Amino acid sequence: MFSAAPVRRAARGFGEGTLLRFVRSHALQVGAVTAVLILIGVLVGLNVHGSGGGSPAAVGTTATAAVSPSPTADPRIAEVTAAAKNWIEAENRAYKTGSAEELNSLSVPDSQANGVAGIPRESVLHSHQTFVATRTEYTQLTIQVFSTSATADITYNVTGFRADWPSLVAIQPSKTVTGDHEMLSFQLLGGMWLVDSVR
Repeated sequence: MFSAAPVRRAARGFGEGTLLRFVRSHALQVGAVTAVLILIGVLVGLNVHGSGGGSPAAVGTTATAAVSPSPTADPRIAEVTAAAKNWIEAENRAYKTGSAEELNSLSVPDSQANGVAGIPRESVLHSHQTFVATRTEYTQLTIQVFSTSATADITYNVTGFRADWPSLVAIQPSKTVTGDHEMLSFQLLGGMWLVDSVR
């Protein structure tokens, strides 16, 4: 292989005429050096971009790894999320019906949650008024799942109106109550996530 060093030295140290004479007298070497440089450039280009039969370049491999799918989410999170929303909606329905049955069915027997399941019923029976929920918007829902227990930290807005009970005739216009908050704990019993406590 011919060295390109003579050409570089000539360009830096000789005058224009001397450089032309040098190039003419060494035309074969200059041509060979140029061909070698072009060949090196082609080989480097193939190495970077890959060829049809070769292995993909490192850059391509990195990009492929970066877009690999993430692990599947724990399906229990969706189950606890549904159970938490179901509890909130059941509370809203209990304030309309005056019944504790649905909340009792969603709570662990003899638990703190089972004890508070009767609060909506007691409230409407004594006051003869209630709040009729027409829409619930969940603004924050944080779920933590363990082996057979879970927690749900819920913040939500509820839209509805105050009404006489049991007629549910409105006594005030509809309004939205913002920032209601509940912390629920769950136990997995018989394949169902039941509420154990309410804070």
